[in-house]
Amino acid sequence: MDIDGGSVLITGGSQGLGRALGRSLALSGAKVVLVARRKELLDEAVSEIRGLGGEAPGPLAGLLGAHALGFL
Repeated sequence: MDIDGGSVLITGGSQGLGRALGRSLALSGAKVVLVARRKELLDEAVSEIRGLGGEAPGPLAGLLGAHALGFL
């Protein structure tokens, strides 16, 4: 699958499989938006992706509804 230049939204992106998937997709050239409940863990995951040269806009924590994704 060619994901280079695409955008991906990953729920549960602060740890475990979501974080690993986000890292992998970012290294494949995707812009990765991580979403989860715990902002401190999301901040770490975003910093990790950026530190590896990946593109990850600011993390989204504690979303209350789909309207919160309007900027995408």
